[in-house]
Amino acid sequence: ANDQQIEQLATVYWFIIEFGLCRQQGRYKAIGAGLLSSYGELMHSCSDAPEHRAFDPETTALQKYEDADYQPLYFVADSILEAMIKLRSCHFTTHEHTGKKLSNTHLSPASEYQTNELANCCILESLPRLAKVPVFL
Repeated sequence: ANDQQIEQLATVYWFIIEFGLCRQQGRYKAIGAGLLSSYGELMHSCSDAPEHRAFDPETTALQKYEDADYQPLYFVADSILEAMIKLRSCHFTTHEHTGKKLSNTHLSPASEYQTNELANCCILESLPRLAKVPVFL
């Protein structure tokens, strides 16, 4: 992976693993660790104040993020399962001269530990299927 690809992957990580949201029963629910560890940002993220966009890894990878204040923008997946499937299938753009793309080939099925840890989060409807979904190591 080149520097641009690494930056794109880090940006997607920031927006979905750290500050991601899911929609459950018409409401925003936090799935990101950064949100779950900050009451103020958690309340901000689920309010009408910030912008909310559908999670698409390839679009998300190109978005700038705020690291010194609450995010003005959050990406929302329909479920944790959907977010993981999208992460698994995405390809990030690369330097225009090479034409190569970074694919998520370094993935493995979720471990029992990872599945149990996710059971403690806010979103629970997809857990029975989660053990079969590839995730980042």
